[in-house]
Amino acid sequence: MRKKLFRQCYSLQILEKGKQMNLEKYLREQRKWLDKIDDAVKNCKLALFDFDDTLIIHNNHSSFTDPDEHKYNIKVFEGTYNWSNGMANRHMKEMLELLKSQGTQLGLISATFSFKHMQTKQEHIKQIYGVELENYCVGPSNHKVPLLEDLTVAKGLKRNQIIFVDDKGDLISKAANEGFIALSPMQVVNYIEWKDNKGENIFYE
Repeated sequence: MRKKLFRQCYSLQILEKGKQMNLEKYLREQRKWLDKIDDAVKNCKLALFDFDDTLIIHNNHSSFTDPDEHKYNIKVFEGTYNWSNGMANRHMKEMLELLKSQGTQLGLISATFSFKHMQTKQEHIKQIYGVELENYCVGPSNHKVPLLEDLTVAKGLKRNQIIFVDDKGDLISKAANEGFIALSPMQVVNYIEWKDNKGENIFYE
């Protein structure tokens, strides 16, 4: 009975040790990714941010299913639309301020309906975040990555000197495959948390 109990306790110890080793390996991999983002930020010359659910987090997602967008467009053209159902994000603010402090050019790359929509989004970002973003907005969202490619030529930049932040997985995947530094909003959150904690573990206590 004692031998059986000893074997069970020993097996549990081995299992717990294995779990701990897996966790440590996982945390090492996470730190590697955060180090890569940190290097990319330091090397960045141009950073472009999406608007919807990236810089401005929407609360009322049902509004996107409304087939009648005329009310939205009319309010934009009247100058009365203010994205009252959207929230700013502290981590995005810190990211913008960090990039700005090192002289990185900042831009807005949102899929929009008209130039007035672009201007309205720029003004809203300036009001909420206190940062001016240059207009790099497009029509359809699938024009975003080709625009990044054209900017490398126009500005004489390498692809790894451009950061592209967007919530659409297909877009950041395509941008990454083309050699750009593509980040999701949650990667920005993790990176800023890591910076705020001076490189300490941010995943587990």
